[in-house]
Amino acid sequence: MKGQDQDRDMTAAAYAIGLLSDETYDAAAATAREDRQFADEIAAWEQRLAPLAGGLAPVPPPADMLAKIEARLDAETRDSLNCRVTRADEGQWVELEPGVRIKVLHRKPEIGRQTYLLELAAGATSTLSHDHDDDEECFVVSGDIAFGDTLLGPGDYHLAPKGALHGKARSSRGCVCVIVAAMN
Repeated sequence: MKGQDQDRDMTAAAYAIGLLSDETYDAAAATAREDRQFADEIAAWEQRLAPLAGGLAPVPPPADMLAKIEARLDAETRDSLNCRVTRADEGQWVELEPGVRIKVLHRKPEIGRQTYLLELAAGATSTLSHDHDDDEECFVVSGDIAFGDTLLGPGDYHLAPKGALHGKARSSRGCVCVIVAAMN
């Protein structure tokens, strides 16, 4: 056997004894459904290896195995229950000034940080010039926003570091941004 034939034979053997990863197993199973010769190679390996399985004494799992599995499943369930989702139609938009509004998504008072959506209507300018008590991160989801001469579009990220002062924000087409910043 050479090259590809040998690889194919080794895959059939590994399939028969359960050594393949899920992805490779699925690919081999698909091949076996379409290629009768490959399916026969797997069957031949299963027949050759069957006597080995019959000669082995059953090995019981460790006594604490079920408890460990259940604990892991419980932890995964707990972790997923601690997640929070805010749907697009949920939450409250608060108008800060004409054409400028925010919707708070998450606040973490113990570290003084919050995440919110900022929306500017087309042609709106925020007159809320401010300095930053902590880093302020801005990710543009849609539209455009400018801070001074810096124009940002969809997918752009802007960091105003602690102590920085930025002027008015303006948008010609309107925008939605995700902001992570200090709580005021």
